[in-house]
Amino acid sequence: DVDSVYGDVKFVSPNDLNKVTRYYSSSKWNPEKFAYGYMPAHPSFFVKNECYKKYGNFKTDYEISSDYELLIRFLYVNKISYHYIQEPLVTMRMGGASTQGLKSIYILNKEIIRACKENGITTSFPKLSMKFFDKASEFINVKQS
Repeated sequence: DVDSVYGDVKFVSPNDLNKVTRYYSSSKWNPEKFAYGYMPAHPSFFVKNECYKKYGNFKTDYEISSDYELLIRFLYVNKISYHYIQEPLVTMRMGGASTQGLKSIYILNKEIIRACKENGITTSFPKLSMKFFDKASEFINVKQS
């Protein structure tokens, strides 16, 4: 009875699919965290087709963060209903456009600020930089388990 669901994502080594290198938990996410650069693990986000029809598709003029903008539009602006499933819904290899070095991190955060501004959320580079401490723990916790 909800418009969308999301869960966690396990990232694995590109060369060893049994080696988990990062665990992205969405358990502490809520819509207010968009301003800090957090979103639910987007590969695990599943939404009814009606939401796309009603609120629009991905904006193709974003280089990296079209998923971030879409989730803001769905979950924050239009307040579609959602439910968190506390388990990994997706296992995927490490890599991707947002993880290709400092330039991609800069573009990612610049586009997150743009997405927030376009959707009425106030944020800044300093506010977004706070998320890097949490992201580091996603790798550390995997190594300790």
